[in-house]
Amino acid sequence: MNRRRILLSLLIVSLVLGLVTLWSTSRSWARMANQSRVTLEESRAWFQDIQSVRNRPRAAALEVETPEGIALRVAEEMSNADLSPMQLVSLDPQPVVRVEKSEFASRATLLNVRNASLKKLARFVEGLQDRENGLLVTHLSLTRSEVADVDELWSVRLTLTQKLFSPISDR
Repeated sequence: MNRRRILLSLLIVSLVLGLVTLWSTSRSWARMANQSRVTLEESRAWFQDIQSVRNRPRAAALEVETPEGIALRVAEEMSNADLSPMQLVSLDPQPVVRVEKSEFASRATLLNVRNASLKKLARFVEGLQDRENGLLVTHLSLTRSEVADVDELWSVRLTLTQKLFSPISDR
């Protein structure tokens, strides 16, 4: 009988220890699951933040460059690229427009340049851009020029776009 009591007592103590261990482990798992849930929620919030700023310009100007300022920039960069002013077919600044429902606006300027080598056009396009002030070539289309006896002349149509920081007023 005494031996039975001892075995029964050991069995009860073992069961109690097993239950305490199981309870402790389940609490630890619950804490880890809760931490994982919090981490997942934070990751989702960061992902949404990243998505919301994905299309914003890396840099933006605080003031819009005037059409005269754009014309001067184009003339200067044409000169730097060894292009003649006669090769500029058109320069058409567009009105400033808001970028969706953001704190940014943009102004596009449409340009056409004809009969230039690819090397000169590349220098011209690179010189036009000013990334720190949000001025980028956003569209570019090349076509081969139809000039007799010349194979390597191209015409380009491009859009020079300036991004502007322009907060929406609460008023």
